[in-house]
Amino acid sequence: MNEPKSSSTSTNSGDVTKRALRRQLREVSLRYTEKSSDIPAELDELWEEIADEIDRLDDWLSEAGSIGGMHLYRGAAPAADMYMRCVRKRWHAAVDAYIENLPADICLSCSRTHAALNAAGIEYEVISA
Repeated sequence: MNEPKSSSTSTNSGDVTKRALRRQLREVSLRYTEKSSDIPAELDELWEEIADEIDRLDDWLSEAGSIGGMHLYRGAAPAADMYMRCVRKRWHAAVDAYIENLPADICLSCSRTHAALNAAGIEYEVISA
């Protein structure tokens, strides 16, 4: 993952973290075979729905190619590409809404850090200011 070029464009470190999370979630694969473990629970149901739609679209394209040969496949491919762009825009809108609704003071890496500490058997105490 690429880091932002300058932190001066951000008013606090939470913005940089949110920006990185937005980029990561927007670039996630929408295919079942490539499902990321980084998808938040709030977006998982939508991801599953979109992945199912893409799976059906892939099946449809495969059938178009086997039934009508390349001629039918070439005719169906532009419609499938347009649909994929629409599905990707839908995912981006959901990611953007998710990021915008995160609390300003959220620690996006805290749960991963806590899970890693727990898995390693390291005892720790969370102290809030």
